[in-house]
Amino acid sequence: MLLKRLIGVALLASSAQASAAVVLYGHAATFRARAQPTIIETFTSGAHFPILSGVLDTMTTEAGLVPGDIQAGVRYSTLRHNASEYFFNIDSGGGFSGGFLDSLYDPSGDPRRALDIAFDTPQYSFGFDTNALMGAFTVSIFDANGMFDTYQFGALPTQTMRFFGFGVDTPIIHRVRIQGSHPGVNFAIDNINFGAQSAALIPEPAQWVMLVAGFGMGGVALRSRRRGLNARSADQPR
Repeated sequence: MLLKRLIGVALLASSAQASAAVVLYGHAATFRARAQPTIIETFTSGAHFPILSGVLDTMTTEAGLVPGDIQAGVRYSTLRHNASEYFFNIDSGGGFSGGFLDSLYDPSGDPRRALDIAFDTPQYSFGFDTNALMGAFTVSIFDANGMFDTYQFGALPTQTMRFFGFGVDTPIIHRVRIQGSHPGVNFAIDNINFGAQSAALIPEPAQWVMLVAGFGMGGVALRSRRRGLNARSADQPR
């Protein structure tokens, strides 16, 4: 039943008359070859925490960071619910290679913290690595008019890295919101890829269901759109 539902969603997406085509990727190497992101943010090789400000960008100097440690052209922001929470940590370990970006929240408070990633110029592509530390998570894509696409994924079963990415044929990505659910961490990401240059997006529609069903073993629980977009898969997850 679930597979039939996913196939139905895939067929509806691939048949939509769209103003912009969204191509999903589950493999970092394929994403980088086809979407050609120009920036990869690795969050330095060590740990930097706590970061007490709500914005992280190239000029952040907290917790041992120096200007330029964070790649230019992007700003990371999040809210906290009480004074016991950190806005950001750049941590090490947890199955990630080098540093990765996460948060710390008070489990007695509201755990629904989101990471907003805003770009100085509209982007063609975006992707990141994550693992079980994220918990179940949602990725929302925003253009100049607001949210136009949202994907929800079940929790990954292990700390083995998985990649999620997408490319569009028009530079409309102004902002991305990632909302995780792991107790105490809430979001955990690394190797953020993005690019403001166009590239040839080569989808493989027949494998869209493999991406949906394979990512997180729970697949996509829900996908919602503001308007008709053509969502296609480029490859299966690693």
